Amino acid sequence: MSTSAGVEAITHPVALSLITNLRRTTTTPKEFRKILKRLSTFVGIEASRDFPITKIKITTPICETEGSEILPRVVLVPILRAGLGMVDGLLNLFPEAHVWHIGVCRDEKTFEPVEYYNKLSTTECTLTEQDIVLVLDPMCATAGSGQRA
Repeated sequence: MSTSAGVEAITHPVALSLITNLRRTTTTPKEFRKILKRLSTFVGIEASRDFPITKIKITTPICETEGSEILPRVVLVPILRAGLGMVDGLLNLFPEAHVWHIGVCRDEKTFEPVEYYNKLSTTECTLTEQDIVLVLDPMCATAGSGQRA
């Protein structure tokens, strides 16, 4: 993984191959969704590498032992509409995750991001300091939407 100014770029060969296949002009919409789901799962694994865990006692068929579980609440925030394609892949990893939405589009005159929908401002979307928020946006050309979110 490569890091620059707080942004981490995945350089793993599997991820790079998936990205290449997403970008092909011959990729059908069905293939695109399938590849994006796989890539999103991969991104989720990389993004959660340093998530805090808590030790718990569990009972296996053989004995009692100690296991681990992710401690904080995970919140997925897809930037509409492109980020929606990433939700399923991440829900495979974090089935209990909350999913909130934010809508950002580009002003065609100024080319600046404009927020048109924000589900984060409601009282039911209250974050705690322990929550981990993953902002989902596969369309990172200029990163304007992600910065706005």
